[in-house]
Amino acid sequence: GLVEDGGAWEWSLGDDSGGFSFDGVALTVDGESRPLRLYRDGDAVWLVDGAAEPVRFAIAERADAAAGAVGGSLEAPMPGVVVDVRTEPGAEVDEGEVLIVLESMKMELAIQSPRAGAVAGVLVANGDQVARGQTLIALTDAPPAGADGADPPAEEETG
Repeated sequence: GLVEDGGAWEWSLGDDSGGFSFDGVALTVDGESRPLRLYRDGDAVWLVDGAAEPVRFAIAERADAAAGAVGGSLEAPMPGVVVDVRTEPGAEVDEGEVLIVLESMKMELAIQSPRAGAVAGVLVANGDQVARGQTLIALTDAPPAGADGADPPAEEETG
């Protein structure tokens, strides 16, 4: 688990445990400190430490905050990196259709639509780091208007 104690965090997982803190300038992990900078860039936060490649984290949004997301959402089943977003807002999707591919623990995981419907919002982008349980896509039950490809009914002429 993860427990906050006055700005410092303690974590434990099985027999392993540790602690970390961040004061806005330096990240201290198990007593070792290094400079760390965070930058907000639209819908993401960049983590830059100068020793490794910058890491981009998508800002999590609740599915019910996405427009029209009354039908549910797709969440990440485990932490990972988004490697392929295969849909877009407004798209009609079929049950079982792969909407996002994540890479986690050197494996690719296809995230499929649990039912037919429409994409109300895509809340991540390729390259985003995602946490377990983070909302990836907001779904609605109904397809978008006109998504079936049919032409609208012709208006009757009055004379």
